[in-house]
Amino acid sequence: MTGRRQFHTIIVGAGIVGVSTAYELAKAGFTDVLVIDQSELFKTGGSTSHAPGGVFQNNSSRTVSKLAQWSVETFREISEIGQPVYFPVGSLEIATTEERWHDLKRKAGFARSWGLNARLLNPAETGDALPHLDTSVILGSIHVEGDGIVRAVPLVERMAAVAANLGVAFEGHTALTRVESRSGQVTAVETNRGRIACESVLLCGGIWGPLLGEMAGIAVPLQPCAHPYVRSKTLPAFSGLREIVYPLWRHQDHSMYLWQDGEQLGIGNYRHEPQLQAPENIESGSPTAAELQFDMQMMEPGIREARRLLPNLANFEIEDRVNGMFSFTPDGQSIVGEVASVQGLWSAMAVWVTHAPGTGRSVAELMTSGSCELDLRELDVNRFAPHHRARSFV
Repeated sequence: MTGRRQFHTIIVGAGIVGVSTAYELAKAGFTDVLVIDQSELFKTGGSTSHAPGGVFQNNSSRTVSKLAQWSVETFREISEIGQPVYFPVGSLEIATTEERWHDLKRKAGFARSWGLNARLLNPAETGDALPHLDTSVILGSIHVEGDGIVRAVPLVERMAAVAANLGVAFEGHTALTRVESRSGQVTAVETNRGRIACESVLLCGGIWGPLLGEMAGIAVPLQPCAHPYVRSKTLPAFSGLREIVYPLWRHQDHSMYLWQDGEQLGIGNYRHEPQLQAPENIESGSPTAAELQFDMQMMEPGIREARRLLPNLANFEIEDRVNGMFSFTPDGQSIVGEVASVQGLWSAMAVWVTHAPGTGRSVAELMTSGSCELDLRELDVNRFAPHHRARSFV
């Protein structure tokens, strides 16, 4: 625990978003920063702790795509410091229907417009990239260069080490209880370990966002939801493979994604009824706080489809099971920027791993210079009308 009780900026949440912002602030020379978390550092139990780490940069939104591209720059930068934490093996999205194939042509246009190296592949070319895929059931795919898999927790640990060496302070087991403000200006935070004076507070609490909002006197329209993913036992077909070799891929006609992870196959599935969790019912202080009980029934559609698409691997058995929570908003976008009603109160929430370092960079730019080179209006924390913030609406 640091002995100082005054900092210019306090970041609440030591997951990938909070640490990315601290990292960017430190690189810009702003190191009078304290990052606190209610749990231990840096496997805090939030979404960062269990996220599979798939990185798809393409998006119909230029802003969201650029944030992902900024993130990839950081992933590569951090990977150069020591052992790789990012594996830029590229990505594929397959089409099994004419409608999806038409959609992939549109996505190729988006990708090229946003500066990504993307191309459409025919079934044979797709099979060359994914040799175990049954290409007779697909019409083609889109390949995006530079996408890949990131190891989120090691990435966060290394970014935090860089920020700490530059002067940023980190404090675990320190839970926010209230954001203090006077005349519309942040003045301090109250925590379970005492009061800390400050001029600005950045909330990066992810699935606990609505609770942090209440402590700051604002309503945060964010809903934690969970979805399952699994990893297989060791597969003979992947014998001898280290880390990530094949492109990660997704199958949007079936709401799922797959990846090779060493000698294992990973499968994530969204084809199930939404699993909503009230923020106040999420435990804290545990490395698995963001994980719900696993229900194999919700995973079965994805497993069946994986066996159909990968006949040579169809006998895989399941080893690891995760039913992890992520943050969602009414319009599916992040909640970023300074709150209009309280000067010095900032938000960077409902941000996924793919966009976290990019979002950290954009928030750091806003906090230090007042502007960002990207147009962040679609992510603006102030975009919601009062009814959007009601729990029943969210």
